[in-house]
Amino acid sequence: MSTPSLSVLPPSTIAQAKALANPQPDVQRSLFTPCVKQGRFSSFHCSWSGSLVSFQEESGVPVGGFAASLVVGGDPQIIGSGAAVSLSYHRNIEILECKENSALDKYPLIDYGIIDMVLDSVQPKPGFKIVARAQSLADGSFQVTQTDIEAYPKRQTFSNHSQLPIMRLSSLRRTHKFLHALTIFLVRTFISPGSLSDDFSILKAARGDDIESLVKEIDFMSKNRNPDLLLAPTHVVLDDNDGLHGFLLPYQPASSVCVLFFSLHPDIEPISLAPAASNVTAGNALVADMTISWDLKLAWVVDIAAGVAWLHEQGIIWGDLKTDNVVLCTNGHCRLIDYCPGGQSTKWAPPESVWGLDWAATVTDDVFSLGLVLWSVALEVWDFERQQEDGCPLLLWNEHTPLSFQSLVSSCVQSKPGNRPSTGQVYDSLRREFDSL
Repeated sequence: MSTPSLSVLPPSTIAQAKALANPQPDVQRSLFTPCVKQGRFSSFHCSWSGSLVSFQEESGVPVGGFAASLVVGGDPQIIGSGAAVSLSYHRNIEILECKENSALDKYPLIDYGIIDMVLDSVQPKPGFKIVARAQSLADGSFQVTQTDIEAYPKRQTFSNHSQLPIMRLSSLRRTHKFLHALTIFLVRTFISPGSLSDDFSILKAARGDDIESLVKEIDFMSKNRNPDLLLAPTHVVLDDNDGLHGFLLPYQPASSVCVLFFSLHPDIEPISLAPAASNVTAGNALVADMTISWDLKLAWVVDIAAGVAWLHEQGIIWGDLKTDNVVLCTNGHCRLIDYCPGGQSTKWAPPESVWGLDWAATVTDDVFSLGLVLWSVALEVWDFERQQEDGCPLLLWNEHTPLSFQSLVSSCVQSKPGNRPSTGQVYDSLRREFDSL
C-alpha cells in the first residue's frame, strides 16, 4: 500500500470546493441556535419516553413521560452560570384528568405552562443542580418534590497527560448550540467586556457526569494525530479548579458531508435500501442532478479512504465510520472526526456486527462502513435506512457513477468479511483512479 495522503484538488474543482467548504454566514448558522434566554430559561433540553406509543397491556391507557434539563437564570453565554433544574413528570394512570396527562397529550408540542408551574414550586440555587418531580394528587393538588443534588457543574480534576494547551472555561463565551447534539457548542474567546475574538471554535462538552468517556477521547485523539487526515482537539477546557469541561476543535463552517448533502438536497427523502438478495429497487428517489462534480467527489473519497487506511496502519480499528464523522474543512478537503474507537452506528455496520458486551469492531467492519460512506458521497446521499440490518443492502446507482467505482464499493459491502478488500487496497484503487484524471 502507498502511504495514505490527501488528494491534490484538481484545478477545475478548487472554486467549487472552496465555495462548498465556506458557506455564507446564514447557511453556517442554520445548524445552530443562539444561546439566549427562552423566557425563564437560558438552556433547554427535553425528551419524551413513550408518551404516545407505549400502552399498558390490560387497560390500554398510554404511559410514558417527559423530562427536561433547564438552566435558570445566569448568562446563557457564560458556561456554568445560573441554576440547573432537572424536571420530569409521567402519565398519571390513576387520575386521568390532570395537568401532566394534558401536557403529554399535546405531544410533540411542549407545555411550557406546566414547566412554569414546576419552577414556581422549586427554589433553584445558582451553582447547584436540583431534581424536581411533578405529580397530581387525588385531592386535586399538584405536588412538586425537590431534591438538592450537588454543586453544578461538578468536574473532577484533570491531569493533562495529553499535553494539549489549556483553555480556561472563564475565557470562553458560548454563542450557539448545535441543533443535533446536546453537548456541541459554538464558542468564542472572551477578550474584554463587550469584546470577543473573531474566530469561532467548537466546544465538545461532557455529557452529564460522564467524564471518563471525555478523558478517553482526549487522550486517544491527542496521541493519534495526523493533521492532514484527522481533525483532532486543539485545547482541553478546564475551569479555575482544573475541572474538565470539554475540548475545543477547529470550527469548520460546512460541517459534515452529511449536513452538506442535506443542505444541497433537502427535499430528497432518506433512501430505503432493501436487502441485496431481494433485488428490489422500486420506491426510492435518488438525486437526479448531481450538484458536485465527480472529480471533486473522487478527491474527497481519496481523503476519506486515506484517513481510515492511516488509522489501520497504526493498528486502530474505529468502528463508527459514517458521513456524520467526515467533515468538509475550509481548505476544501475532508477529514475524519470522533475517531476514538468504541462507538457503533447500526445502519453503517456490517450484518455480522451485533450489539452486546462481547462486541468488538474489526478491520472488515471499517471496510464495510467505508463502502457505505463512498456510496453516500458518490450519490450525495444525506440519509438512508436499511430494511434489514442483519443483511447486506442492495445499493442503488445512477449513470453518473463509473462502473469501476461501483465495483469497488460493492466489494467493500460483501456479506462475507473475508471477501472484502483491505482499506489499503481501497485507498490504492481510488488513488489510481484519481491520479488518472
